[in-house]
Amino acid sequence: MSRFLPVVLVCIVLAVAGSPPGSAETAAELRGLRGEFAAAYAAEDWPQAIALGTRLAEVDPRGDLSAFNLACVHSLAGDHEAAVRWLRASAEAGFARPRIVTADADLDAIRHEPGYAEAVALIEHNRMREFDAFKAAFEQASIRV
Repeated sequence: MSRFLPVVLVCIVLAVAGSPPGSAETAAELRGLRGEFAAAYAAEDWPQAIALGTRLAEVDPRGDLSAFNLACVHSLAGDHEAAVRWLRASAEAGFARPRIVTADADLDAIRHEPGYAEAVALIEHNRMREFDAFKAAFEQASIRV
């Protein structure tokens, strides 16, 4: 499987997903930016992907995923410090998919960088918090047979 496939698939899913809250203009801008970002990523045009990803991070209500994608692009571009910063930003924005982080080859170059392990730990904490919220909601739900 191509190392680009996971991010491209995420971008495609987000591009066709329901519109985020806000104006129709903002939703159209987000769809356009996501598509342009996916194209720049697929073309390995890291400067363009970084520029588009940064704009997405500014306007996207799903900032955790935009920040994660920026971590990947910065890692691939060789800017490891920025990659770790964006990974941490994704964690602080609520990114909660530790398996994606630990399996994504885009982040291989930063796995031993200072701050990487702490960002992953925060992402794992986010995942556990989501799971705890799910369990609480499940326990509160009435079961109908």
